[in-house]
Amino acid sequence: MIMCGSDRRSLTARIRVCIRLSDPTGCTAHLTDLQMELIVFGILLSVTFSTVQGITPKCCVEMTKMFPLEILRKVTKYEVQTNHGVCTINALVLHVKDKRYCATPRLERILQNLLKLKSRHSMKNTSAV
Repeated sequence: MIMCGSDRRSLTARIRVCIRLSDPTGCTAHLTDLQMELIVFGILLSVTFSTVQGITPKCCVEMTKMFPLEILRKVTKYEVQTNHGVCTINALVLHVKDKRYCATPRLERILQNLLKLKSRHSMKNTSAV
């Protein structure tokens, strides 16, 4: 974000006022315009980086074609990743406890069936109690 000269001076002046008002000792530090501009630039840069970090997607960059049935049974949910957005490959993101696995989209039908069986099995267990 680049500011015009008048905008920069007004922002710099506002920050100087804030520094003077927040100084509990009463003695204000005299900052040059360059020092003040560097402070403003640093603040804007840190806000920009913190905003960008929050929206960085976690994409699968490679995938496994075959998974052991033990891992597939432990999948609690899965997401479909497509190459139409930010990510570069089509994949399934499998969630198992605190881990994420990247699998081929061909496993989706198997996962759907396993999750249906899990839900039916849990329904039978709750109704039997």
